[in-house]
Parts: sequence; structure tokens; C-alpha cells
Amino acid sequence: MFQEISRPDQLPAACLERRIYAESHLPTNLLLVEQWSDKAALNCHLSSDQFRALIGAVKVLGKLVDVCIFEATSIQNLLIKLKANAC
Repeated sequence: MFQEISRPDQLPAACLERRIYAESHLPTNLLLVEQWSDKAALNCHLSSDQFRALIGAVKVLGKLVDVCIFEATSIQNLLIKLKANAC
């Protein structure tokens, strides 16, 4: 079970929403859910220095297990995809 630990400030320019969740029994397991204005904005973010720095920090501080990107039309649709694709 995940609990939301998001802070609404400091979203990247084309990021419409970001929610961060920590797993209740293992708070170092995080789930990051973002909504982007379009695919081009997401791809720009994924190739940005900030995203590379985030991935680098995760690799230094812990073990990066999986990065999964799903297209979803709703949170419910995302949950279905997450359950079907244990990434």
C-alpha cells in the first residue's frame, strides 16, 4: 500500500500534475505518477539534465529497480496497467 508524499510545488514546465507515493511498509519504494501536456514534453523531460541527475542520484543512493512509462487516460486506467504489467 502506497501513501502520497507529494509536494505540489516545483513542477517542470509542461508537467500538469505530479504525485509521489511511498510504500507503507518500505518507504524507500517510491511510485512517481506524472501527467504531461503531451508526448513531446515527456520526451524532453526524459532527456533533460534534471531527469538524468535524478536517475544518477537514485543509482548512488539505492538500487534503481524499474522505470516504467505507461500511457493512461485516467488513474483507474493506470492502476489497471500497473496490475497487468508488474514492472
